[in-house]
Amino acid sequence: MITKSERAELRSLIRQRFKVLRAEIEQRRAELLVELEQGITERFAEEDKAWADAAFLIEEAVREANRKANDVMRGLLGQAWPVHHDKGIVGTITSAIERPTQERRSLRYNGQQRISAQVQAAYLKLSQQEADLLTRLASGALESAEARAFLGEIPTVSSLVPAVRLLELEQSLRPGEP
Repeated sequence: MITKSERAELRSLIRQRFKVLRAEIEQRRAELLVELEQGITERFAEEDKAWADAAFLIEEAVREANRKANDVMRGLLGQAWPVHHDKGIVGTITSAIERPTQERRSLRYNGQQRISAQVQAAYLKLSQQEADLLTRLASGALESAEARAFLGEIPTVSSLVPAVRLLELEQSLRPGEP
């Protein structure tokens, strides 16, 4: 039989271990988010290179057009035309060109949702295991029938939300199903 001081020590140890496990879950979440971003970056590397090349060519064309426009304006106005025009007459158009990002946003959102669901499931499992261990530890110390009965009054998920209702909820969340 476990002594009272051993129970206290075990309870403290269980809580500390599960605290560490929760921190490890957060570390894993961060790693998964980095992996997600790396995967998206790798998947679109060729497209990003093509956009960067196009932006470079467009900027080159804009600089050339600005040079020509500035030459024309200096010919008309002479020294009254400033030598250094930041954006020139033509300005810059690469900032106005938007690359398609919907697929990236969708991948990022879906990936983040999956990671969040996995993390929540891990937290739930940890909490369940911690509660089970602490309950087993405490129930071994319960001597009276009244104390054991009290412990038995804790509701279960199945009593709070019957399986039929869970099935209905799941079906209502599935696309294309009534």
